[in-house]
Amino acid sequence: MNYRLNSKIIALVAVFVLIAGALFAYTLLLAPTDEVPHPQTEERKGAVQERLLTAKHRYENGVHTVAGSVALPTPCHAVVAEPFFVDSGTTTVEIRFSTTLSGDVCAQVVTQAPFKVTFTAGEQVAIRATWDGAPVRLNLVPAVPGENLDGTVEIKG
Repeated sequence: MNYRLNSKIIALVAVFVLIAGALFAYTLLLAPTDEVPHPQTEERKGAVQERLLTAKHRYENGVHTVAGSVALPTPCHAVVAEPFFVDSGTTTVEIRFSTTLSGDVCAQVVTQAPFKVTFTAGEQVAIRATWDGAPVRLNLVPAVPGENLDGTVEIKG
């Protein structure tokens, strides 16, 4: 057996292991951590992603009814929707959505929560919405005459 050849191979492997260990330690401990900003990522950070909310809308005898359901992060969350007249002429109504949380421990399961808002205003009133203060893109689908808007409202399409 050639001990010189074995000792050279062992020494060479040990040098490679030391170099690999040094590189690993450098990248974990000493390498600069400043990330180079990606332009597309920076644009997304500045832009607020607007939420889309689709609901049924009915106007009968001077009363507007807006009903639908929203996805909430847990079954312990509830949605609160209230109409606010934005101007004194009642030409614009803002539906303000907010969430409440009840309970300490809750499963992280997305849950559909129904909502219904009614208010008295003229037929041509502008309706807009906010979610926890942020603007919401409101997609109102006309309700079929006689359609029940109580409880869970199904919107297809």
